[in-house]
Amino acid sequence: METNDIIEIMRLIDEDAKSDPAMLGRLIAMTKMHAPVYHAALVGHDEELRRQQPMTVPSLASITCAQLTLYDNWRATDGRKPSRKRSEAGARQQRFKAQMDIWTTGPETKISTKSAALRLNFVLMDQAERRAKIAEYSNPSKSSSGFVPQNGKRDPEWNDFADMLTGLDDAALCGPGFVKSSAGTNFLLGCVGMIRRDDAHALPDDMQIVVRLGSEDIIFRNFDTAYAGRVPLAGNAVRSSRLALSTHHPAWRTGILYREVSEETATEVVPIITDADVPY
Repeated sequence: METNDIIEIMRLIDEDAKSDPAMLGRLIAMTKMHAPVYHAALVGHDEELRRQQPMTVPSLASITCAQLTLYDNWRATDGRKPSRKRSEAGARQQRFKAQMDIWTTGPETKISTKSAALRLNFVLMDQAERRAKIAEYSNPSKSSSGFVPQNGKRDPEWNDFADMLTGLDDAALCGPGFVKSSAGTNFLLGCVGMIRRDDAHALPDDMQIVVRLGSEDIIFRNFDTAYAGRVPLAGNAVRSSRLALSTHHPAWRTGILYREVSEETATEVVPIITDADVPY
């Protein structure tokens, strides 16, 4: 078959997909069944492009809404470190974790995970734990990426970021922000979640969690014991805060998102980390 014939067939297939949304799903299924090599090549190519594409965090000036949920993975043992030997729940997890969703949409857009611009995760560690994790990433024999680029040399910016993480006050539980996807796990340069150790344990009404986005901070306050609409917190979630601009979603938010207007900046990420590289 000539190249021009193949191009014409692909054009006709694309026209069918455009004219009938349901047809697109059928075409994908047919390609997977009858042309598996072609299907795998397309998927693999797309996955590789996603791996190579830099990920950015919206600037604080462009964020309109943000939700942060705090998790305590040792709730089942009332804060006692679970036993691996007895296979207790949370035995292989860090105790405190936070998850943040951010939106850059206007007030007319419904708040949902689908409309969120980004979801970030934080594992909140004390100073000793942070030092141990950074040391793992700094050892090329234990990590092929992370804080060590593929060529095995430390990037100066990441070196500074690692030093900053390990040097933070031990009164705070902190961790770098990361994004999880089918392509792997990306840690974001300059992105850190922080909570006072005492607040994480006691959960006072005036508790705060700070998320640092480079040189800018979002300070989460006004924590609730339920999600929007009084939907109960799920799993090991213990508190959730929903902040928005004063013109956005008054029935959804628990507080106002105060922010300084600043020039838009982008935060680069380190190379992709596989599941085997993530110690959390």
